[in-house]
Amino acid sequence: MKKSNLALMILFVIIFFIFGCASTKYTQKIPKGVHTKKILIRSEPTKAKIFLNDSYLGITPVKTELWYSHRSSINIKAEPLYPNQIPQNIYLRVPPIPEKMTIYMDYKPKVRAELEEQNELIPDKVLVEEIPIIQKVPYDFPIIYFEFDKSAIRESESGKLQEVAEIISKNPNYILAIHGYADEHGSLEYNKKLSINRADAVRQYLVKLGVTPEQLKSYGHGEVPTITSNGYELEFKNNRIVIFKLYKKPESPPQK
Repeated sequence: MKKSNLALMILFVIIFFIFGCASTKYTQKIPKGVHTKKILIRSEPTKAKIFLNDSYLGITPVKTELWYSHRSSINIKAEPLYPNQIPQNIYLRVPPIPEKMTIYMDYKPKVRAELEEQNELIPDKVLVEEIPIIQKVPYDFPIIYFEFDKSAIRESESGKLQEVAEIISKNPNYILAIHGYADEHGSLEYNKKLSINRADAVRQYLVKLGVTPEQLKSYGHGEVPTITSNGYELEFKNNRIVIFKLYKKPESPPQK
């Protein structure tokens, strides 16, 4: 075989290997008009293969972009690269999305019965008011931050709430859902109350700014889970927050 032909074959194999490996990685097709945020996924004490909703993402550390159009669960799996490490299967509730996520590959999950016995299961959410939702309308609302163990509106956040009030006033056919959160300090029950109080404080503030009360619905979610005891840790810029979602009012059924 001529050297030129051999060189071409080697080049072809190299190109095939590079592009073949690259094609196994996960490329997200992010729909237009949804919320997105970048997240850095790490693993300790060893590296791991990361799968996002069963699609291969890469080997840690991996930086990717998560997207969502409503509150949902994203499945993240970590597959060990080394012996004596344990596969981790995590369902991440969003929003909010953390800046960083660290998965501990030497963590052995407890069985559900043990969790229930120790009362370590975190409830999904606590609804202050029911809200009929048929369509979500994406909008880039500001995040409202709170001081530690406080539900009072900070002066620095008043301008943001004025902005929110103006948006809602221009959209009378929509409902604003107010989602309150707390950090991991305090008991679960205390954090539920605190997050509800934060959502209600924002609701009352918006009403004082002239927003129709019927357009506002409050939710309290308790603490944002930064759970090292469940094999992973989430890092947020700030967990003491209120976030907003805008929904279209359900249409009235036609009169017979």
